[in-house]
Amino acid sequence: MNKKSATIEEMETLLKEGKVTDARLALASQLDKMLHTGEVKKNIQQKPQPKVIRDSFTIPEDDYQLLMALKDRGMDVRMSLTKGEVLRAGLHALDKMDNEQFLSILRTVEKLKPGRRKSE
Repeated sequence: MNKKSATIEEMETLLKEGKVTDARLALASQLDKMLHTGEVKKNIQQKPQPKVIRDSFTIPEDDYQLLMALKDRGMDVRMSLTKGEVLRAGLHALDKMDNEQFLSILRTVEKLKPGRRKSE
């Protein structure tokens, strides 16, 4: 049997029987075959990218500092986050709350006057 044409199952059998000792070699040869035949592209169904919407808004300085602190907290747990990711995570957290929790949190948010402030 040619190693390049072996299936993953056949390679696993060869590994168990001790005929092939390097699993990386076996998987690499299978991947090589799949890449050359175009099988990889056929097997991978690309998930469509979600449509993104650009928006801008104003937040109080305290909330901005909280946003940056949460971003830093992500670094503490070895996860690099963008401000947008922190905000989106907050939206998902709000969505999972029951109405009582949701209202309780929303009542703590400072109301801002709509529109832009006049420059000083």
